[in-house]
Amino acid sequence: MAMSIRGLPDDVKTRLEHGAKQEGRSLNAHVVDILSRHADEKDTSLAVAKAYAGKSTYADMLEARKIEEEHALDWSMSYDDPP
Repeated sequence: MAMSIRGLPDDVKTRLEHGAKQEGRSLNAHVVDILSRHADEKDTSLAVAKAYAGKSTYADMLEARKIEEEHALDWSMSYDDPP
């Protein structure tokens, strides 16, 4: 997919070029990385999954389940039906 950005302010272009140069990669690769990270940030479930991937232990899982059970909603219906 080809893409172009029109109307990019000069100071933004300069910062992007500087960032790409610091990281030793092309301007295109730098911009693709920034856009990809930003898209991930908007997908909160993906961001949370990435934040915790490989970091939780079995004990963490048990604690999470315990907290989940303690805060679970009671969906039982215990009321009298109207006549």
